[in-house]
Amino acid sequence: MGWGKGKTEKGQGGKLGHSNRDGWGYHDEEKVISKKQRRLEQQRFILDERSKLDEDLRSRTKTIIEALELANSKYQVHEFDSGGLMIDFSLGSEFYCIQMYDNKFGLSKIDDNPEFSSIPDSGYIDWIDFKEIFDNILS
Repeated sequence: MGWGKGKTEKGQGGKLGHSNRDGWGYHDEEKVISKKQRRLEQQRFILDERSKLDEDLRSRTKTIIEALELANSKYQVHEFDSGGLMIDFSLGSEFYCIQMYDNKFGLSKIDDNPEFSSIPDSGYIDWIDFKEIFDNILS
């Protein structure tokens, strides 16, 4: 007569209770949970960084609008779901378009050519460089 098969020793058979492990779940379950946790942490990090960019973009948009109002310029602001902004403004008979996204700035002078292009005439990564050109246009 036999005693029957008992519980396997720790660390054998890929079952619950592996040696050197804190959790009591199956290995595959723990892998899925840890991947999900890493993914959620990365999403939170990206959202935090994105909100910082949005705050910078909004403050710079406010600065541009204040300068346009001081110059008695007509302007129109367009916001897009992607987080980008576009400001159309006119100075006298000249018409300009500013494109802003992720702290990148584009400036285009719109002429009589009816073709539409989303590529700006000039692009700037640095706010100071862009602001200098923008101030020259306003003066």
